[in-house]
Amino acid sequence: MDPEANPRSRRTYRSLGLGAIHYITQTNFQDLAHGLERAAQDTHYLLDDFLKTDTAGQPSLLYLTVQPGTTASINLAEYLTVNAPPVPLIVDDPAEMKQPLAWYINNLRRGLGTIIHLKRNDIQSNDEFNAKYALIAGVAVGLDVPH
Repeated sequence: MDPEANPRSRRTYRSLGLGAIHYITQTNFQDLAHGLERAAQDTHYLLDDFLKTDTAGQPSLLYLTVQPGTTASINLAEYLTVNAPPVPLIVDDPAEMKQPLAWYINNLRRGLGTIIHLKRNDIQSNDEFNAKYALIAGVAVGLDVPH
């Protein structure tokens, strides 16, 4: 990331809760090349940490909801908790707390499927919120989680 980047870009990155994933600050190609060389020498791979975690337990459905609740998200949550077949439901409610990336990956790996509810464009802070959930959706696809 260019250190002169828009402060909003840096805030958005920090808001995603990706503390385990770092970026290289660069002002030119040489900074970037040196950062990549240093990273290549690191024998610790973040994905290895996630793949070593225990995924035992009952398969569940992961639902990433929105706050404030929309009519659609409220109706879906009610359906999933009251009317749907008895499937354990894990809900990520952004009003409660921000989960680390490892939490999402571990729940995706043991999941029966994932429902990701994105915010409409006219809702405040939708960019940061949707960016995070889009990343989680990409991870779900990469892990072959049903969606």
